[in-house]
Amino acid sequence: MSYQRDFRSTEIAVASGPQPANDNDDFMLGLGVRYFNADGITGNLEWNRRLGREDFLNLTIRADF
Repeated sequence: MSYQRDFRSTEIAVASGPQPANDNDDFMLGLGVRYFNADGITGNLEWNRRLGREDFLNLTIRADF
């Protein structure tokens, strides 16, 4: 579990329709399993859930060479 606060967020307002949440802090819950082999084979399976923020996208890409 981790806590994050965005100190550089800019409040956004729109002229019509529902207003964005403009929330700047959240908690990340995570659970996972990692596998390491003596031959250099690795793998992982992760589940993450962000709480306290709306309309937030988190993308992670990793590649080993």
